[in-house]
Amino acid sequence: MDKTKYKIERRYIDKRQNVRPGTRLTSGSPGFFVAHDTGNPGATADNHFNYFLNLKDRTASAQVFIDDKKILEVIPTGTGPEPAEKAWYVLYNVPTDNDRFGDDSNDIALGVELCYGVRLISLKRTSDSCGIWRSAATSEVLTL
Repeated sequence: MDKTKYKIERRYIDKRQNVRPGTRLTSGSPGFFVAHDTGNPGATADNHFNYFLNLKDRTASAQVFIDDKKILEVIPTGTGPEPAEKAWYVLYNVPTDNDRFGDDSNDIALGVELCYGVRLISLKRTSDSCGIWRSAATSEVLTL
């Protein structure tokens, strides 16, 4: 397998309470991943980085965005030199994650957003994403 195929690019958004509070995961290291599509067809990982870098009027974020060109870590996940930090990708007033995992997802998991739309996430890249998260917790350069 090509060990250089999917390298993680780390470019962190600024610490601000509404997007990157700078707080470590309560669990220390991630217990699981929460994956969503971005809900924003055609926007790339870079587009989402810029959006969250400038977001002021609402609370939302995720640690990682994946498009057809890159895996962009915008809040530390613990796979690099910095410890995993919280992000805001699941509502706190929904108890499903507490019932299943014993705590709020934002506090113990990583949020992964898949970019999609014209020429973005294809079925193959979505499949690649599954492999990415299977190995992300222990690998700087991912092997799929």
